[in-house]
Parts: sequence; structure tokens; C-alpha cells
Amino acid sequence: MQDTNPDTTPDATPDATPDAGQAATPDTGRDTGRDNIGGYIARIIYTLKTESAAWKKTHLPELDKLRHDRALAELQLKHRLAQLDIRLQEECTRIRMEEERQTAQFQEFLDSIDEMKANMLTSYASMPKPIALMIHHHAAELLKEAWFSQDTRERLRNQTRFTALMLTITEDLSQLQADTPHSALPEKTLAFIREHTACLPEAG
Repeated sequence: MQDTNPDTTPDATPDATPDAGQAATPDTGRDTGRDNIGGYIARIIYTLKTESAAWKKTHLPELDKLRHDRALAELQLKHRLAQLDIRLQEECTRIRMEEERQTAQFQEFLDSIDEMKANMLTSYASMPKPIALMIHHHAAELLKEAWFSQDTRERLRNQTRFTALMLTITEDLSQLQADTPHSALPEKTLAFIREHTACLPEAG
């Protein structure tokens, strides 16, 4: 027979879980710290902005002058660069025209030497062609040395030699037109070349 005596009923285990309606105690210390840090940072930012605005207001005339000076300097630089570009183009044009003139003048001298060779072959009918070619080559080499030498004194010396050679050839050709006996070869021209060749330094 079951014992229904309430005294013999086991004690109920107490519920440690708080009631749903009971609120937990909030951790206010951490939130307060965040608020303090945030406020401190906000004050720093505000102070910096305020000081920056005040500094700009105080130094506004100086800043305006710096901007004006920089704009003026950029304008002057642009104008200077434009002037230099124009001068460079003018200089390039002048150099190109001078080179074209020099080239045309040099070609005229070469044409004159070719004409001289043709006259010598016609006037000295019995002269072997290699001799005429040798005279022509010697004159052309003297011309190039007189034209392109970088040393001023050497250039002038070669110009004098070239001029003397052409005058000697002209003298030989002129004697053929005179009513006097003449050689079958341009003797003075050949003598001039021999003398000039003998004055050249030996190779090596």
C-alpha cells in the first residue's frame, strides 16, 4: 500500500534560474569608458578643425599671395619655354639652310673639278686618261680636306693648296691656246702634285 504521507515526499530542487521578468544588472563601467574616449577624440577633432580654420583665416592673405605667385611663375615659365622653343626652331632652320648652302657650294666645286678634267682630256688629246683621273682625284681630295677639316689652320692651308692647284691647271690649259710650242702633258700641274705629295708625312 502506497504511502501518501506528505512528510515522506522528497524535497524539490530549487530553481536557480531567475524569473524571465527579472532584468540582468548592466555592465555600465565599460560603456562609460567608451563614451569618455569617444568624447575625447571628438574634442580633439573639433579643436584641430577650429585651429586649422583659425590658422587659414589668419594666414589667408599669405596663402592668396602664394597662390598668385605660383600662378605667375607658371605663366612666366610657360612663356619662357615658348620663347626657347621658337629660338630652337629658328636655330634648327638656320643650321639646315646653312648646311644646304654649304652642300650646294661644295657640289659646285665638285662640278668645276669634273669640268676641269673634261677640258684636260679634250685639250691634251694624247694624255693617258689615268693621269687626268689622278689630277682630278688629287683636286677632289684637296677640296674635301679644305672643306671638312676641323682644324682651322689646316683648313686654310688646304684651301690655299687647292686654289694654287686650280690656278696651275688653268695656266697649263691657257698655254695650249697660245701660239707657242706646248707639252703633251700638263707639266706644271704634275710638278705641283709631285711637290705637294712629297710634303705629305709618310704613313706609319
